Amino acid sequence: MQYPKNYKKVMGLDSSGSPNQLRAANPRAERREIADFLVLNLMAELSAEFVVGSRPAVIYVENPFWGFEMDLSLAIERSAAGKFEHDLYVVPKALQSEELTEDRIVGCLNEGRCFMILGRPLEGLPRTMRGKISEFAPVLRELPRFDHLSLAEACRLFYDLKDAPTIHSEPWIKQVQPRDFLVNALACENLIERLKETVLARVQGFSADNGIPLKDFHGLGLARSFIEDLISDLHALAAGQLSWSDVDRGALFAGPPGVGKTSLARTVAKEAGLRFVSVSAAEWMRAGAGDSRGFYDVLQAMSDDFSKAREYAPCIMFIDEIDSIGSRESFSGHNAALETQQVNALLQEIDGFDGRAPFVVLAATNNPDRVDPALRRSGRLDRVIHIPLPNSKALEEIWKHYLPDENILSDAERVRLSKLSLGCTGADIERFTRVAARAARKAKRELTFTELEQQVLSIPEVGERSAIPEETRRRTAFHEAGHALMVTLLGRGEEIAYLTILPSRETAGHLKLLPTTGVRQGTREDYLNDVRVLLAGRAAEELVLGKPNISAGAANDLERATAIVSWLEQRAGLGLDGNLGVFDEALADKERLKSIVNRALGELYLEVLKMLERAREILEHISGRLLAEDSLTGAALRDGLAAFPANQN
Repeated sequence: MQYPKNYKKVMGLDSSGSPNQLRAANPRAERREIADFLVLNLMAELSAEFVVGSRPAVIYVENPFWGFEMDLSLAIERSAAGKFEHDLYVVPKALQSEELTEDRIVGCLNEGRCFMILGRPLEGLPRTMRGKISEFAPVLRELPRFDHLSLAEACRLFYDLKDAPTIHSEPWIKQVQPRDFLVNALACENLIERLKETVLARVQGFSADNGIPLKDFHGLGLARSFIEDLISDLHALAAGQLSWSDVDRGALFAGPPGVGKTSLARTVAKEAGLRFVSVSAAEWMRAGAGDSRGFYDVLQAMSDDFSKAREYAPCIMFIDEIDSIGSRESFSGHNAALETQQVNALLQEIDGFDGRAPFVVLAATNNPDRVDPALRRSGRLDRVIHIPLPNSKALEEIWKHYLPDENILSDAERVRLSKLSLGCTGADIERFTRVAARAARKAKRELTFTELEQQVLSIPEVGERSAIPEETRRRTAFHEAGHALMVTLLGRGEEIAYLTILPSRETAGHLKLLPTTGVRQGTREDYLNDVRVLLAGRAAEELVLGKPNISAGAANDLERATAIVSWLEQRAGLGLDGNLGVFDEALADKERLKSIVNRALGELYLEVLKMLERAREILEHISGRLLAEDSLTGAALRDGLAAFPANQN
């Protein structure tokens, strides 16, 4: 690009003083100056071709500078003033607000004016709008990206240099954005190096080099097959062996928090050799919070992120928390129309990638049912990939990943930790190792199994015992011992992770059971065993302390026991009298249900009292150890019970 020496006069910026003085007087002067510079040559060309009174036309100007649309539109208006008549619309905002319509285009042309659109590449528009614009044989123009000559001239003008610096042609220059000048607004020394560092740092931010190799990603289950196929297809696409139509262009990762949905998307980008653009739908929604124009701010944030992805294609675009945008099936109230437009805007953005290769949109949610069904239709996020919690074998590999030093854990200890951490995620394991390592450093000792077990089991640290009355400690010890003993008597001792009489915010003590690894049959007896365990804490208090000294600490246990028996009777078809009916609250005979539940709980409670009475020696043993040690792991408890006759436990 060549710029006239009277550049400031042409652009109306020759008022008084240097550019720096202009910026001091008006904080937007720098943005204006940059925008005017970027449109100067294009507008000179258009003004010569479409002088006032000449033929009308649809002019589509492709804008490669994301996040700078409004500044550029104002610069176009300033430059075109008095030179050629036109209506200007900025995409995607004009699409989202429904200002850009076929009727408006026709009306503008009939009145002899030009209809100008400033936006993303034409092929990136939704198919329907792309078709409408193409009907009018648009004049296509593009705001040129920077090259080494235009960048040198821009530096001379923006930074008030006497001469343009010498800049050699390098690939990074094509990635220069207007905001790079804003970031380095006060830079003068080493200006080009500063700009280069800014651009390269931004580009590096979209690198997936720090992704986890797929071979080190454990616990994917059936999702691994999809990931391997997608990576293989992307490699074949890059090699020209597949067409874009043969590749999955979108997928929805669904799973509980912490299973690695974001890390998995980054892994896909790393393995496929693509850039990784990670955004958050929750951040889009936050952009519009607390502002009367919040709706437009949400659309702008969304548009900016998709423009970023287009800028750095080929890439993987990852949208986290996509359910934050909501589903049109659940919208109601006075905001429903605006919320619907936000979903429509997201659909338009995703549809806008049609034909641009290779570009894959991966999204993540903890709640797939809250994602708008239209987002999951063919051509969008049409594959729902469920990421499960890791099983015991996968957890063993995850522990190995975070603790590669073989001197820290033996194989047996690693297997033990994997069983203890069933139900946890890779993110949980990372946190356990980090916190345990900190505890070991604080104690000035090497990290061992003990610190890791403490974190996995969430065993409370020993506090000030004197703050807890001795009678309370004793009652809590018998209560928790009752729960633990009943689990053992029912043949489920291996499920005990730990028990403690150290108080938390919610309870005076706690028994933690490990998640079961097998498929539970779900029989009536299985559920009644759960009830027996819940009732055993109160029963132990009554057995040792007497009925008048029972505390209200079992209230939560009784509530849960009542809920289980009620569910068996009312909803599971496993009632006491063989009732097969399944009733909701409105249809249930509440008095009859209350009578049946009370009778069942009473019978079970008496049964539990008898079982504990027969094993009272063991109950005393467990409670004594709890009073002495505060907490017991399941392994320590089982070792202690090994001394008792097998027929007792």
